[in-house]
Amino acid sequence: MMSEELPIISEQSIKSLELSSNKNNKLLVIFYLSTLYIFVSVLNTTDLMLLLPVDTFKMPLIGFELDLIYFYVLAPLILILLHFNILFNYHEHLRKLDAYKGEFTIETIDSSMYNYVYISLKHGLRKGKVIKVVLWLLVYLFPLLVFVAIYQRFADYHHQGITLLHLIIILIDIILICFYLYVNSSYLQRTLSFWIFVGLSIVIGILELSYFSIFFYPLVSDYESKLISKNKNWYAKKVCSAHRLFLGPDRNQPKDCFPRIVVTDKDIVKISKSSMYIPSLFSKYGKMDKDLILRFGARVNLANRNLRYANLQNCILTRADMHNTQLQAANLNYTHLQAVKFDNAKLQDANMREVKLQKAEFINTQLQGASLVSADMTRASFYDESNLSYAHMQGTTLLMTEFGDSYLVYADFRSAKLNETEFFNVNLRGASFKKAKVTNVLFSESQLESIDFSGAHLTEVKFFKDNLSGALFQKAKLSEVSFNEGNLTTVDFSDIDLAK
Repeated sequence: MMSEELPIISEQSIKSLELSSNKNNKLLVIFYLSTLYIFVSVLNTTDLMLLLPVDTFKMPLIGFELDLIYFYVLAPLILILLHFNILFNYHEHLRKLDAYKGEFTIETIDSSMYNYVYISLKHGLRKGKVIKVVLWLLVYLFPLLVFVAIYQRFADYHHQGITLLHLIIILIDIILICFYLYVNSSYLQRTLSFWIFVGLSIVIGILELSYFSIFFYPLVSDYESKLISKNKNWYAKKVCSAHRLFLGPDRNQPKDCFPRIVVTDKDIVKISKSSMYIPSLFSKYGKMDKDLILRFGARVNLANRNLRYANLQNCILTRADMHNTQLQAANLNYTHLQAVKFDNAKLQDANMREVKLQKAEFINTQLQGASLVSADMTRASFYDESNLSYAHMQGTTLLMTEFGDSYLVYADFRSAKLNETEFFNVNLRGASFKKAKVTNVLFSESQLESIDFSGAHLTEVKFFKDNLSGALFQKAKLSEVSFNEGNLTTVDFSDIDLAK
């Protein structure tokens, strides 16, 4: 019996295919080394690095180091170009293989992955189908998943422009994948795996578009305090219902569903700028040294940042620069914020229980609905239309605290301790000082309509040119309290205790 003769392949065909195979093999190696490096860098990016982006990353192929922000801009751009190059050259190689398909077999051609898959499928070998799926995972799907990882990791930084860039890159990559899957299917046939990969790519695109519209939009839209507005946050409701549907009912609070930075106190003390403020070390300094440190100590720069819904509980951020920083609904419970500058910052609905705010400066700061229960606000100052309306300050310590030209409508000071505190030209309409201890406090030229001092202890308190119409002093204890040139219309002084 005569053996089957192998097709004769020309020297020109062999050389052309070998060059194409070697080129594609090298490109694939370079592409995957770059992709894996970027992927590992993304996995190693911590929330602390996003909070204080001082780390640098070495770019693949280029070699020079970049700051974290520039890395997350350039890395996906380089990766999408490399991925397009891989897809284009893979298509060109398939075209050459198809042109010479009558001239070779597995035995007569370089057995690279591209060649093996093509020839095996042409001869109906089962191994070829398995390797084709592996090849498609490497060439099509894995790079797309790396783009998704970049997109979702950096979303916690809350940069609208860069996150939008990441989303656009994902959509471009999905278009490239679907296009090359389609044009290459004429060489490899449209099997079930073809439709699976196309479907997966489209589903990923839909999910990431939904992620941007549902999760990311509330982080960059105009924030409205839930305690002032009667309207519910539509996006917050939608995002929580989505989490309960797909991820279970363990995340019922909107802030737990959104992209956000979570940094622990153990993370933050690793930063050299914050080490001197560790309570166990800071307490050893004398009063003069403490004052000098709070005036001239190192400062962490968090200015102009979007940190909505961030969890910074227990963190040491003494003297941090939070100029124009967004901290709406952030968790700042038990956080050290001494001597922090909050000018033009936004902290609506922020949780700040037992926060340390000694010597903190609030200039045109928005604190509507913030929870400052049992906070220490010694020598803190609030000026230039700072807004603490509806703020919760039960049990708060206000020693030598200053409020000027600010809004504290319906602020809750129940059981608070006020000593040597000044309120100048502030709006305290409807505020509650029930059972508060108010000592040596000055209210000057302020709107105090319907303010409630029921059961409070007022000692050496001066009211000068204030509007106290409708104020309540029921069962209050007054000692050396003076009312000068103010409006006392319909003030309720029933059952007061005028101590000597």
